[in-house]
Amino acid sequence: MEPLYQRALAITEEQLEATHSDTARSLNNLALLYRDERLLPVPLGW
Repeated sequence: MEPLYQRALAITEEQLEATHSDTARSLNNLALLYRDERLLPVPLGW
């Protein structure tokens, strides 16, 4: 599943600016996947 989220983020970054809301959404989706799958190497302290 992770490669799909990474690919979506890469495509979004290529097509839109890094500050675009859709880019932020793709990055957030990847972060949520990491959280849900417990793939974060170190707690971020949020």
